[in-house]
Amino acid sequence: MNDFDLNFSARLLLPNAKVGCEILEDKMRRILGFFSINSKFGTTVILEGRSDLPIGKELRAEIYAPGRAVVEATAYRDWPHPRPVAYEGYILMGIAKADLIDGTVVKLELQ
Repeated sequence: MNDFDLNFSARLLLPNAKVGCEILEDKMRRILGFFSINSKFGTTVILEGRSDLPIGKELRAEIYAPGRAVVEATAYRDWPHPRPVAYEGYILMGIAKADLIDGTVVKLELQ
């Protein structure tokens, strides 16, 4: 799948999606699933699509949940699967599973 396919798919999934008065950007990624393990201090999310963000480096995450204020958190890219696939995992530090509702999207970037 190339960049055009990923961007086209994102526009199909989130056409004219809005949070407050902001239109979601191409960097927004839909949460496919999430889980929490007691030994970690946050929630691991599985995001749609792939990126070139580094594994193990501190990332800035903006979490956009429908009808809620934008939440910022520190995130770290995880490796949810041993071979390349169409999704990636990230741990969102300080974020509870209850904070992630249906329709939540995440924007990630290097600090």
